[in-house]
Amino acid sequence: MFELKVRTHFSAAHRIVDHPGKCGRLHGHNWNVDVIIQSSQLNRIGLALDFSQLKEVVKEVINPLDHVNLNDLIDFSSVENNPSAEVISRHIFLQVKGRLRNQFPEVNLRRVDLYETETCSASYFE
Repeated sequence: MFELKVRTHFSAAHRIVDHPGKCGRLHGHNWNVDVIIQSSQLNRIGLALDFSQLKEVVKEVINPLDHVNLNDLIDFSSVENNPSAEVISRHIFLQVKGRLRNQFPEVNLRRVDLYETETCSASYFE
């Protein structure tokens, strides 16, 4: 089994609605995102997937999140879908998974790791 990982980042504001502490106030992060895929096979030139192709898929998902208030996006506009690191990592996972399934069905999305800070991250996987 082979694993590939690409890392990207975006900057965005958010607040956790109904949070009793400072996270309930609008604030921002420079989020780092790791997207990990798996493949049991390599193509004829020895690649599971070209990194540039994987980065393009991830970019399509990340660009709408960059330099916005995440609470203003429909996907994060309710208390049930507060833009927490957990919910954002799941959102990215599901969006990337759908695009990979359509464009590159020979690979599987393994996990998305979302870093809110250098020392705090949330992961989503199935």
